[in-house]
Amino acid sequence: MRWMKRQRRKGSAIVELSLMGPWIFLMFAGVLDFGFYSYALIATENAARVGALRASQDASVTNLEICRSVLGEMAALPNTKTVTSCSALPVKVDVAESTEGISPNIYTVRKVTVTYQTVQLMPIPGLTGRLTASRSVTMRVKAE
Repeated sequence: MRWMKRQRRKGSAIVELSLMGPWIFLMFAGVLDFGFYSYALIATENAARVGALRASQDASVTNLEICRSVLGEMAALPNTKTVTSCSALPVKVDVAESTEGISPNIYTVRKVTVTYQTVQLMPIPGLTGRLTASRSVTMRVKAE
């Protein structure tokens, strides 16, 4: 009697694995995608901070110097290794300058906006598979 029960249960683990295997794989791939997207958002935020810090150090800092600072911060991301300018995606940097305050305390501020488009990860029907992250940081320009 015991022998017959053991024989009937022999293939149940394979059947369960074959039914649950695709779902486990999709969950694992989703966790990897989510982790990469989170890292891209954090790197974009840090690059915007570094760019704004560089832009606020001196009024004579050029957009090219700010771009180099941003690209240096985003160097670990996969599609930024060959980027040489910050005028088009995957990395786009915009610098806007304005004045704020009430007279006589008027000061210059620079707003640095960094936009980053990720590589396509796991292709899921109905989703583009790319994330476009945009972060802005505004800082006061140091008075000379």
